[in-house]
Amino acid sequence: MATLNKAKKTAVKQNTSKKFTKNKPAIKKVTRKPIVKKKSSKNSALKSIKKKKLPLNKKKVVLPSDIKKPKENMSENFKTFLHESAFYILEVSVRDSREKIIDQAENKSLLIDHEVCNRSQSALNTSKLRVSEEINWLPGLAPNKAKKYLEDLSQGVNPVDENLNLNGLVKANLLASFVQTLDDSVKDVDIIPLIINLSEAVDSIEASDVIKEINADRTLAGYPQINDLEQIDNELKGKKIFFAGLIKNFLNELSSKKLVSIVTKIVDKSTNNGSNRAPLLIHEMVSRYEDETLQVLTNQIQDINDLINEIKVDAKSGEKAITPLYDELEELIEAWDAIAQPIQLSTKALGIDHRMSIDLAVNIRSLSIDLFNDHNMLNICKRINELLKDIFKEVPQIYDKAHEDSATIETILSDRERSKEKQKEFDQEITYQTDIGLIFKDKLKISPKGVDYKSQHLDLAKIYSIRWGGVSGNYGTTYTIAMCDDEGYEIRIETSEFTQYNAFTDCLWKAVGVRILGEYLEVLKGGKKLEIGGYKFDDFGIYLKVEKLFGSGESIYTKWDEVSYGSHAGSLNITSTKNNKLKASIDFMTVWDVHILEAMIRISFKSWKGKLSGLLEP
Repeated sequence: MATLNKAKKTAVKQNTSKKFTKNKPAIKKVTRKPIVKKKSSKNSALKSIKKKKLPLNKKKVVLPSDIKKPKENMSENFKTFLHESAFYILEVSVRDSREKIIDQAENKSLLIDHEVCNRSQSALNTSKLRVSEEINWLPGLAPNKAKKYLEDLSQGVNPVDENLNLNGLVKANLLASFVQTLDDSVKDVDIIPLIINLSEAVDSIEASDVIKEINADRTLAGYPQINDLEQIDNELKGKKIFFAGLIKNFLNELSSKKLVSIVTKIVDKSTNNGSNRAPLLIHEMVSRYEDETLQVLTNQIQDINDLINEIKVDAKSGEKAITPLYDELEELIEAWDAIAQPIQLSTKALGIDHRMSIDLAVNIRSLSIDLFNDHNMLNICKRINELLKDIFKEVPQIYDKAHEDSATIETILSDRERSKEKQKEFDQEITYQTDIGLIFKDKLKISPKGVDYKSQHLDLAKIYSIRWGGVSGNYGTTYTIAMCDDEGYEIRIETSEFTQYNAFTDCLWKAVGVRILGEYLEVLKGGKKLEIGGYKFDDFGIYLKVEKLFGSGESIYTKWDEVSYGSHAGSLNITSTKNNKLKASIDFMTVWDVHILEAMIRISFKSWKGKLSGLLEP
C-alpha cells in the first residue's frame, strides 16, 4: 500500500462560491499543468493566528492566518500514489501473468533502478503483498483504460467523468490521485465537489464487490483466488485511513483562513446545512479538524468568558459604559464561530450535541439574563439574543432557546410596563422595622436601602454572609440574627421576640439570601469547592465525617444523590444513605450561610439534575 508520506500535496487558494445547490456535486474535468511537489508540514492548519488589535482592554480577536509550508525540489514529472504502484512502475496490468511480470522487471531494470524493479516484481508475485497492490491500483479496469487514466493524471486532468460507470474503489483511487495533482490555479468551486465526490466514492466501496473484481482479474492473469473476505476488509480499512489522511494533508496546504472556509462549505453542502448525514470520510475530516482547532477554540472561549465577566462587573456603570466592551465581545464570538461552524454542522447532522457550543451559549445567555434582570439593559439584551440566533443556528437547542428568550423579553417588557406596582410590593415585602429591647430600645430596620441597627449600616448588595437561629433557656428562647460584608464588618442582633425574629429573617432571605444562593451556585458550576462549618463540598458531593464517640474521624467524599438531609436541634444534618456513620451536623445559628446550603440541597433535590448547579440550567 502506498504510504501517506509519499503523497504529493499542493495548495488551493481560490475563493469559493457562497451558494450551494441541492444537486449532487459533479466533478468537472479540469486541466492543470504538471506541478512541483511541496513537502507537507506536520504542523496543524491553525499553527499561526493573525491577531486583530482592538481598543479598550486590549483583548484580541483570533483570526485564521496563512501557514508557511516548507518546499522541496522535485522532479518535473509529478507522480501520484498510482504512479508509484508496482503495476505502473513495471508497466503491467492486473491481468498480466507471473511470467510477463518477471520479464518486465528484467527489462525495466535496464532503464531504472534494479532494486526498485525487484521490489515491484516481488510485490506483485508474492501472495500476501499482491492484494495490497491490487487495492491500491485499479481492480476490474481494462488495461487500456487504466493506461489512459494514468496519462490523464500525468497531465493534471481529472480522469473521472460523472457519467463513467466505475466501481467505488477505482473511482476513489482516481479521484484521490487527482487531488494530488492540484496546484494553486485550481478553483475552489472544483475543490468542494471533488472532495465530496471522493467521500461518496469511498462510502460506496464494498469488500464483496472488491474481492469479485480482484478475483476476476486474477483468473485472467493465472493467480490463485482470494477466499478470505476479512483480508479485503482489513486492507480497505487501511485504505480509508489513507484517504482521510490525504484529504487532511491537502487541506493543510491551504492558509488556515482558507482551510476554515473550504471545510465549512464542504460540510454545509454535503449535509444540506446539517440536515442530513454526510459521507463518513467528511465526518472523519471534521473530527480531525476539531482535534487540530481544539486549543484555538478553547483559548478563544477563555477570552470570551473573561470579557463576559468584565462586562458583568462594569454593568453597574451603565449601558453606555459597557457598550464598547460588548461590541468587542461580538467580534470575539464571531471569530470563534467562524472556526467552530463546520464542527457544529457535522454534530447537527449526526444528531449529537456540540458540548463546547452549548456551554459557551449558556454563558453568553447568562450575561443577557444578568443585564436584563439586574440592570434593565434592554438594547444589549436584544443584541445578545440576535447574536445567539445567528451564531448557534447550527445548534438546535440553543437556537430554539434564543427564540424563546426573545419572546420572553418582549413579554417581560410588556409586563414591566404594568409592574411598577409589583416592584413597590416587593420593596414592601423586604421592608420591616421594629424596636429591639425591653427598656432601652434600639431601632432595627431592613429596606431596599440596606440594614440599619443601632448606629450600624450595611447595604443589601454588600452583605456577604448571613446566619440566624435560636437557643432555648430557662427564661425562653434567645434568637440571634447576623450578617456581614466581605471584609468581616458584622451586624449582630439578639431578640427574645419570635415575631420580630421571624419577620426580619423572612425579609432578609428575600432581599439577600436568594442572591447569595445564586452566587454559590455559580461558584459550584465553575468547578470550585466551598466550605461551610468545616465541611467541604462541590457541585457533585460533600466530604462527610465518620462519627466517633469522641470527635470525628476522617472525611469521605459522598455524592449528593447518596445522602439524606434534615434539620434537627438547630442544626442541618446530612447523612450518607449507604453508611449512617458518615454525617455532617452544622449549627444554623453560629455558622455562616448554613441556611444557603440547606436551601440549595432542598430546592435542587426536588428536581435533581445530577449536581447542585442544575438549578441554573434552563
